[in-house]
Amino acid sequence: MKGNPQDEVIGVSQRGAIVDANSQPFVMTTEGFTPLDKGSKYILFLKEIDASEFPNMAGLYSIISVNQGKFNLDKSDKQEEMYETKDLQYKNLKEQIRSKYKKDFDSTP
Repeated sequence: MKGNPQDEVIGVSQRGAIVDANSQPFVMTTEGFTPLDKGSKYILFLKEIDASEFPNMAGLYSIISVNQGKFNLDKSDKQEEMYETKDLQYKNLKEQIRSKYKKDFDSTP
């Protein structure tokens, strides 16, 4: 995190819901959004959620601009890779992020 974060772990709210249909849970999201994969490494661009507007989400952050605020570093997020092949704007943005934060991308296994 930019600056001096107070906690090593922060809460991130994602745009989606887990729906249980006929005992088969699945993730329902907005078009183009792919949820973060647990255990994968990302560069995230976050905004703190306004606690005055959403009191039950105080202390949480949200990813800005749906998918264009998260970038997988270790190529383990296959959904994001598929999204990248379909969206040229996202692919170009990811290359710009990769260039700017090269040391972070290069430090992942």
